[in-house]
Amino acid sequence: MAKSTLEVIQAIEDRAATIDQEYKKQIEELEERQRERLESETALLNTEHEQSLNEFKEQLEQELEDAKAALAKTQAQYKEQTDDAMTGLRDELIHNIVIEVVNKYGN
Repeated sequence: MAKSTLEVIQAIEDRAATIDQEYKKQIEELEERQRERLESETALLNTEHEQSLNEFKEQLEQELEDAKAALAKTQAQYKEQTDDAMTGLRDELIHNIVIEVVNKYGN
C-alpha cells in the first residue's frame, strides 16, 4: 500500500508538473501574441503619425508659398504706387527747380 500511495503522489506531482508546463506555454504564447499585436499597432500608429506629419508639412509649405506670393504682389503694388507718387513729385520738383533757377539767374 505504501508503494501505491507513493505512486499516486508521484502521478499527482507529474500531472501537476505537466499542467504547470502547459500553463507556462500558454502564457508564453499569449505574451508573444500580445507582443506581436503591440508591434503591429505601433507600426500602424507610426505610419498614421508619419502621414499626418507629411500632410501638415505640405499644408505649411503651401501656406508659405501663398504668403510669399501675397508678399510679392503687395511689394509690386507698393513699388508701382511709389513709382507713381515719385513721378508726380519729380515733375513738381523739376518745375520748382526751374522756377528757382529762373528767379535767381533771370530769363
